[in-house]
Amino acid sequence: HNLPGALPARGTSGATWSRQQLRRLLCQSTFTRLVLDARGRVIELSHPERTLKAYERLIVRVETGGLCATTGCTRGTPTGDTLIPHHPELYAVTGLTRRDDSVPLCEADHHQLHKNQRTLKLKNGRWLGPNGWVEGRR
Repeated sequence: HNLPGALPARGTSGATWSRQQLRRLLCQSTFTRLVLDARGRVIELSHPERTLKAYERLIVRVETGGLCATTGCTRGTPTGDTLIPHHPELYAVTGLTRRDDSVPLCEADHHQLHKNQRTLKLKNGRWLGPNGWVEGRR
């Protein structure tokens, strides 16, 4: 932008890129947004793709022990049951996929949520309904 203090765009080789090269690169790119805490740890991540990336699925699996997020459910990776990464905030509405807003549900609980229109209580104390997060329910 030719602003004081702005560093020139550089490739991994160290070569400076022209404004036209940078524009062409940015127009053909998809970005992943990372928000870091003061210690440099990722506290939020989002991108405009429909599904979680492989490393995001791994993070969710590690954080949850590979288990369904519904209270009392023990199905998941250790039992050989498939987990479905559910998006409480609809991708069709937000256009974003956020790792911290993807809930791993077993097929049975995912079916209860969508087919039977049930509200589920999660292990973290939140409630999840067919149309997203249910606020104010205890």
